[in-house]
Amino acid sequence: MTCVVGLRDNGRILLGGDRKVMYGNDFGMTLDFAKIFKRGEFLIGTAGMCKELCEIKYNFSPPPIRTKILKYG
Repeated sequence: MTCVVGLRDNGRILLGGDRKVMYGNDFGMTLDFAKIFKRGEFLIGTAGMCKELCEIKYNFSPPPIRTKILKYG
């Protein structure tokens, strides 16, 4: 089970999480790297298998943040 928590405090964004990875019910290990990281202007918290975490951490390029508000209707 992964725990990732986000909090907004006086204009700051805080994000925290664990470093544990489980393999079934019997075996788990602690990672040497965090499951939370910054990519561009984004803070990203991950859960799941190490392979997906590494794909997101090292290969994902997030789009730029839009500053223009889109209106619909």
